[in-house]
Amino acid sequence: MNIGSDNKNGMEEFSQTVMDLVQSNVSWNSQIISAEAYKIKADIRKLFEEEKTPHITRDMFNKIAAKNKVKAKRAEEILKDLHALGVCLWYDKDEMGEFNTLVLNPDWITAGIYRIINKGHNEQPLSINVDYGVLKLKEIEKY
Repeated sequence: MNIGSDNKNGMEEFSQTVMDLVQSNVSWNSQIISAEAYKIKADIRKLFEEEKTPHITRDMFNKIAAKNKVKAKRAEEILKDLHALGVCLWYDKDEMGEFNTLVLNPDWITAGIYRIINKGHNEQPLSINVDYGVLKLKEIEKY
């Protein structure tokens, strides 16, 4: 299947394949998403999308959960579910060590990765440029 051609058939076939996969996925058909999870998701998306917050602390996530009357153990499950759904990125302590305190906006991460890729792609390498492909902290705001 070629979705990059000028022929629209490839893209239509790809779209139909994705829709069929989503609609027929047995594990998703039985998934129940609680009202409390939707409320937490809405609060996080508001921070990420409307307020352009790149990340929140784990403590802030817990406060959002508490505001929505969700107990700590259930909040942990919801955070894992939101991570699995791509609403936010969070890795437990075993995976990320001290960075476990952050709940990340996935759009912020994706944009940052593309900034790094594009910087490396747009640079013209010089044989004397030892910093080719390196994005320095002071340069980040340019991107």
